[in-house]
Amino acid sequence: MEKIAILGGCRTPFAKYHTNFKDLTAVDLSVPAVNGLMKRVPVPIEQIDEMIWGSVYPSPGIYNLAREIALKALSPRIAGVTVSQACLSSAWAVTAAFDALQTSPEKIIIAGGSESLSNMPIYFPDRLVKRLYTQTYATSKFRRLLASLRWYPEDYVPKIPRLVEPSTGLTMGQYGERIAGIFKISREEQDQWALRSHLRAGGAAESPDIEPVEVGTKKKAWIVTDNCIVGDTTQEKLAALAPAFDPVGTVTAGNSSKPADGACAVMLTSERNARRLGLEPSCYIKAYSYASLPLDDEMLLAPALAIPALCLKAGISLKDINVIEMHEAFAAQVLATFKAMNSKEFMDRHSQLFVGPADVEMECVNTWGGSLAYGHPFGATGARLIIQAMRRITRLGGGGLGLVASCSAGGLGMAMLLEGPVRKD
Repeated sequence: MEKIAILGGCRTPFAKYHTNFKDLTAVDLSVPAVNGLMKRVPVPIEQIDEMIWGSVYPSPGIYNLAREIALKALSPRIAGVTVSQACLSSAWAVTAAFDALQTSPEKIIIAGGSESLSNMPIYFPDRLVKRLYTQTYATSKFRRLLASLRWYPEDYVPKIPRLVEPSTGLTMGQYGERIAGIFKISREEQDQWALRSHLRAGGAAESPDIEPVEVGTKKKAWIVTDNCIVGDTTQEKLAALAPAFDPVGTVTAGNSSKPADGACAVMLTSERNARRLGLEPSCYIKAYSYASLPLDDEMLLAPALAIPALCLKAGISLKDINVIEMHEAFAAQVLATFKAMNSKEFMDRHSQLFVGPADVEMECVNTWGGSLAYGHPFGATGARLIIQAMRRITRLGGGGLGLVASCSAGGLGMAMLLEGPVRKD
């Protein structure tokens, strides 16, 4: 089996949707992330073979986002494929690159993802859409005339996208409330975790992986930092917020991640190809695992299945892991995931082998903050987790192990094991 190396990573700042990046498309955001990656990794464009890119809400008229990015940021000779796996989209892109490199180890692949939630497509009622199609494409003048006469005022009220689970109509926040209740995660615990995330993100050193983005306004032409981080928040401020999804609930805007705009990119190749080209790997992907759950009350807890499965696959325990980066969709979801991993009843219920209590050193988890602070561009978060884990492993030195994990809409979850290179001084 080929040893797969990540040569480097780059991301844009993340901005709460409808703020700094409201006028930029997913392509506009992706180009600086890819260009920034190329600046950070000394590989000529001619040596890049492929791009695999994740996104959840594609821009209208763009049916292959990856190819458009390759055309604008790289070269027409670079193939591009776009994948969509809800909040796991960019992580899925990375694991797809991992798999591709097993059979084509000589390739260099850029993988990642982006999201412009500020520019989600807005739809109109089906009756209006069909009438407009008839007016445009009907071969009979009579049919076109008839279609133009059939109009209803209510058809012109647009359908604004709702961030809900399509199969159930429930929001992720409602699922967050349900797992908070099932696993008895108190409001205070949730707010404490959210406070921890913001303070740690605010206190973290400026990341060398962030590429500034030009927004084209005279007042603020360049965006260089994330704007969701509230470094001066307090437990009291968080406690004062009203529940967001249930009048008597515990999930608030303060202990939930913010929908955001942003892009992330990483570069991968096989270790032997990296050595052949004289490139130094930033880390290696050792293994990955995906899991899925029914769309019931525990839908956001699939990482609790993916993580033990990954440990069994890699022959390690959680005690061996030095760095953990877990997506914080909600503080309740993070805390419930760790409780679920320690529950034999949960594992039995989902036909997962229970290998004993998950002994997680919480100081290893999201040491520099998480999605609650940085924000959550759906198509980019998975790669952001990988980049942050990679950076933390590099800081530790000595070939440490890192775990990346994320839940997702659709009852999906993933876990990925990274290993840092052992530097030879």
